[in-house]
Amino acid sequence: MSIIIEKYENQPGIYVLRDDLLPGGTKSILLDSLLINHHDVNELVYASPCYGGFQIALSIFCKNNNKKATIFCAKRTMRHPNTEICIQNGANVIEVPYGYLSVVEKHAREYLREPRFPHTPSLQTKGIILGAQCLAPLVPLKIAFGANSPENITIIASRAKRVIESFTEIYGKPPDEIWCAVGSGTLISGIIQAVAEMQGAQCFCQALSTWEMGHMGDAPCSKGSEGTACPLKIYGVQVGKEFKGSNSPNVTILVYPKPFEYESKLKIDFPSMKNYDLKAFELCLEHNKNKSISSNIDENKKVLFWNVL
Repeated sequence: MSIIIEKYENQPGIYVLRDDLLPGGTKSILLDSLLINHHDVNELVYASPCYGGFQIALSIFCKNNNKKATIFCAKRTMRHPNTEICIQNGANVIEVPYGYLSVVEKHAREYLREPRFPHTPSLQTKGIILGAQCLAPLVPLKIAFGANSPENITIIASRAKRVIESFTEIYGKPPDEIWCAVGSGTLISGIIQAVAEMQGAQCFCQALSTWEMGHMGDAPCSKGSEGTACPLKIYGVQVGKEFKGSNSPNVTILVYPKPFEYESKLKIDFPSMKNYDLKAFELCLEHNKNKSISSNIDENKKVLFWNVL
């Protein structure tokens, strides 16, 4: 999948990974592996918060690969725009009354125990399976919340490495900070894994050393001779459940002060989920703006924001 990084013109030193340009966003990269590992599966089942972004990636993926997407979510008086997007992409959306996520998950598990039937014309005409031609019995697979699994975290880590390498090639040095929103924890766990693996291999630290030698003469790499103090810092903005996935001193978790359903009012010139990514970007801008005012910040500092969807 392509990697597009853009400079954010409204604040110096801020760069944005535009994964919103991928059909379904960052987590769409996880779904390709399903075709390889579960070639017989033709229905993907997911329990989602109404505000969640992964459901959109799932619905687009299934539409493009002639699979059935069945998405469970809470029933609302007025459907959330994300639910409407899933329906427009042909997903079978099952709305659950009194739909706390634990209740929605229970309904999804019970659905898997039901007999599987072929796609029928009646379902297709109702718009539940748009364009599906499969006549074989459905073979379902339930996906964990946020697609959070060791295998998927490793896939994200692989992309994060390529993102860091691409950033270094384009801008001459690795980012000093990577920021992202934290929901299920899959994305930030992948970023943490990537940075830890690259630190162990001294990949971007070597690149940083090369950059420093060109700018500071014979000064040593700021990470130290043993590679124990990697300079790249990771900031996660917790917008959903509490994240407890890392004790690394290079990882900082900030809690967004308002509930998950609240939508950020920040105005920007690229698409970003208002109750997810945009909240994280809001704190990223505030944090770095305040630092630049209160301290003698390095004018060469580069901050990368990972925009998921």
